Amino acid sequence: MLGYRDATRDVDSVSSLDDTLRSAVEEVASRHGLAPKWLNDAAAGFLPQTFDERRCTVLIEHSRLLVLGAPLDQIFVMKLFAYRAVDIADLRSIWPDCGFESPEAAADLYHRAYPHLSFDTYLADEIRRIVVSDS
Repeated sequence: MLGYRDATRDVDSVSSLDDTLRSAVEEVASRHGLAPKWLNDAAAGFLPQTFDERRCTVLIEHSRLLVLGAPLDQIFVMKLFAYRAVDIADLRSIWPDCGFESPEAAADLYHRAYPHLSFDTYLADEIRRIVVSDS
């Protein structure tokens, strides 16, 4: 939807899904040939303390459905926290549009977003290594 990747297999929610919504997700999946957890709350565990829903962009607004897109800087720190292979590719892809002035600024947001984690003095260097193009 945002044009950073050709495809994704699911839609991540940062809000926990209740049993009623999980049931509806499974029903939609069955009707349309989607994976049973095409909408899931796996991203809820990565929600940064700096997340502010008021900064989200409305992507879809329907009478019974509201889909918000998180700000890219928040997605960046969430993907940095998850740090899977697909996240590294995504970090490179979204970096130019995140609005960070430097890798140090991204590391600062990360440390504020996840204050329960140990401070990493080398995080800005790692971010720089990830987002600087080899080409």
